[in-house]
Amino acid sequence: MRRCGELAQRVCARGGGRQRRARWVSGLFNRDSFRECMAGWAKSIITGRARLGGIPVGVIVPEVRSTMAVIPADPATPASKETVIVQAGQVWYPDSAFKTAQAIRDFTGEDLPILIIANWRGFSGGARDMFGEVLKYGSYIVDALTHASQPVLVYIPPHGELRGGAWVVVDPTINAAAMEMYADPTGRGGVLEPSGTAAIKYRHRDMMATAHRLDPVLKSLSARVKTGGDAAGVAEAKREMKAREESLAGVYLQVAHAFCDLHDTPGRMLAVGAIHGVVPWRRARSFFYWRLRRRLAERSLMQRMMAAAPQLSTAHATTLLTSWFREAMVAEGVLRAVSPHTEAALWRDDARVLRWLADTRDTLEARALQLRRESIAETVLSLGMEDASAVVTGVLALLNRLAPDRKEAAIAALRRGVLLGPQSTLSIPPVASGAPGRHSGGGVGGGGGAMTSGAAAMTGLDAGGASASGMRAFPL
Repeated sequence: MRRCGELAQRVCARGGGRQRRARWVSGLFNRDSFRECMAGWAKSIITGRARLGGIPVGVIVPEVRSTMAVIPADPATPASKETVIVQAGQVWYPDSAFKTAQAIRDFTGEDLPILIIANWRGFSGGARDMFGEVLKYGSYIVDALTHASQPVLVYIPPHGELRGGAWVVVDPTINAAAMEMYADPTGRGGVLEPSGTAAIKYRHRDMMATAHRLDPVLKSLSARVKTGGDAAGVAEAKREMKAREESLAGVYLQVAHAFCDLHDTPGRMLAVGAIHGVVPWRRARSFFYWRLRRRLAERSLMQRMMAAAPQLSTAHATTLLTSWFREAMVAEGVLRAVSPHTEAALWRDDARVLRWLADTRDTLEARALQLRRESIAETVLSLGMEDASAVVTGVLALLNRLAPDRKEAAIAALRRGVLLGPQSTLSIPPVASGAPGRHSGGGVGGGGGAMTSGAAAMTGLDAGGASASGMRAFPL
């Protein structure tokens, strides 16, 4: 596999054929699906829309080759003339940063997931670009990613690198609920390049100290200088020592750069939690296809859960969904022993999770409905703690508006709840015909919490009038 930097980025994205081969060389996206947008503006950034296994996605790719930015002459200023600016590849300039932010906002408005091929060395720091407000347009990228609702996958391609401020503006911690970062095994990432890290952390005097500790020639020369002797011998030893240091400086500098580069490898980034996984380019297409399908299905379900229970946060909904998945794996016998490692490995299996979401659609739908009922019950309880008489008045008004059969069932539930306690209401099915009963493990906290009062139980009998036959399945 040739590195993407040696090929046109559009070919890496959409695929293409070679002159000496008739066979099609596939790219990351479906054949002939990539459509570039805003092509005439800020050519150092490539933006467009494509399909990945049939899933429409927004694409942002940096141009690795130098491009020309043409600034036309100002008709109002006779002395002005057309200016051509050469822009290096893998660098964000004011126009390309603004284009990136605009593309992210457009894709978010279209509800498209976004795939960013991250191969930048940073932002341009020249005086002209600083006056051109490159930092402001770079902050626009952060703002756009903060408001992204669909999945945003950031991928460092083969032999690509993500450095400096470019890492800062696409860091997945900006929007942890939507963003994930992956890297090819040959990719690199870090705020400083190895040469910069070595210049700060491993200066010349530190390299020479290491050389004097390891090199036998320098150790013997140092011993000759320390033992003293005639002045001519000491001076000669110092001259030889200086010459030896100069000859070893280049070698030790290369070793220092290689050592600093080891801290920028995907393995190290994964170990410190900077990225979510290492994905070789050869299987990037299949991996991102299944990852996108899984994230979109999860998002659809969690949106329904949070709509049913507004007090749920995204992190809480994810935890609840993970607990449901673990229960399903235990029930299937796949997860026999309680092992966090095994559980995490199963949860990372996108195909398995996606199959579970599809197979248990009805069960998850019932649990989402139960979340809504418990949310309503908790709301009624909190209102009752504030003003119990007002809640009683509201319950009486509700009873008067119910149909006779539902009114009788509600009154019976209230009587059981008052006489036998709130646990007794669990055995009472909803009045609506065919409505599903309470599902175990459907509580907001992951367990089967009981209704806390008779009034709460009554309000959960017909939450929204939904029934099993009338429920609309959420899309996967």
